Amino acid sequence: MKAYDNNPFHPVKNPNGVILMNLADNQLSVDRIKEYWTKKNPQISIEFFAKFANFQDYHGLPEFTEAIAKYMEETRGGKVKFDPKRVVMSAEANGAKQTLISCLADPGDALLVPAPFYPGYVCVFSNLKLVHILLAI
Repeated sequence: MKAYDNNPFHPVKNPNGVILMNLADNQLSVDRIKEYWTKKNPQISIEFFAKFANFQDYHGLPEFTEAIAKYMEETRGGKVKFDPKRVVMSAEANGAKQTLISCLADPGDALLVPAPFYPGYVCVFSNLKLVHILLAI
């Protein structure tokens, strides 16, 4: 991602730049959609459209990460500072779990999983050895 951030592709301005291949963000029809949007919604700015019509910045919306950092600081009574640039967002819980585990465990490590458990864990943690801990129900 840093390579893309530092040298993004542009067909005219930077044809030798890095092409971001990890997002399914269709940019091919954006101009046509913008034209339609502005005709049908003249009261709403094109900046609003541009901000929310496509995938947002993969770092997360700055307003959202700043709000999360502020909320966490307030939750901790102002004793801890949170840098919004270090807040990692995920679209769903499994993605967050995969991100966290990739930071904490190496492939092949064991992970204790309370059982019965959500079957999706088998895919989410496929590179780890799952050790089932039976819970009394």
